[in-house]
Amino acid sequence: PVVAILVGISLLRGPKVEHTVHIPDTGLNLDENETEFVPYDSTSPVAWFQKNSVEAFDDAIIILDNIGNEIPAGVLRDAERTRQLIADHGLGWTSPFAVGDPRTLAWDYGAAGDTGFMAISGRHENQNPFRAYFVKTDDGMRLDWEATTAQCDIKVKDLVAAAPESPVMLRAWVGKQPHFDSETGRGGLFSWYQILDADQAEFVWAYAPTGSQLDQEIKALMNYGLIVLDRKDEVRAIVRLVKPQVGFRETEFEIVELITEEWVMP
Repeated sequence: PVVAILVGISLLRGPKVEHTVHIPDTGLNLDENETEFVPYDSTSPVAWFQKNSVEAFDDAIIILDNIGNEIPAGVLRDAERTRQLIADHGLGWTSPFAVGDPRTLAWDYGAAGDTGFMAISGRHENQNPFRAYFVKTDDGMRLDWEATTAQCDIKVKDLVAAAPESPVMLRAWVGKQPHFDSETGRGGLFSWYQILDADQAEFVWAYAPTGSQLDQEIKALMNYGLIVLDRKDEVRAIVRLVKPQVGFRETEFEIVELITEEWVMP
């Protein structure tokens, strides 16, 4: 009876999903493993990746291994629009993906709304890091080039000069620390964040109204204010910013929308 009970408990816990985690501050860390029990849900956006993890990984590696100075047909998400963006902005990398040895790669799954994705982290042959995103479509696995290259309406480094009066979309790191905020006077009205570019080299300040739903949603991504979970200093996210008209420094912006965590558009 005891054995039967233990077997029953193990089945209820669901399949064991093991994945390696990319640590942004230190680059690829293959010694940092996170193993957790994730109940399988056939309706989840990541269900296909969980069920077909080997196929998904192999397909993604084939795509990366065949990308050179040009991208072959049949590998891009939203191919027609993406190819126009590549023509306008360039490929986004100058060195092939080094994917020959799986031990040098890390991968995980996630979802943006109803869109599941797989992210593979590693290095180009010139040792520059990459994080490539793949989505499953009716036509097979596709590279999300916009997420992979962190495409934005305006780059973080250009925000101050542009001072956009209408909201602009950014794929960025969003950072938060307790000392960013002031609890007294007018400062108590604003919850401040750092908006950093993909390389975490350039940043601006941006705020959401303190205690607003938007503020709570962003903080939730970071486990901010929760005792039971480790707080994250920064997370990848897609946000929309606008330049306030008066009363703020040139490096200060307003967050008007959190589109999704990570860089895959729903």
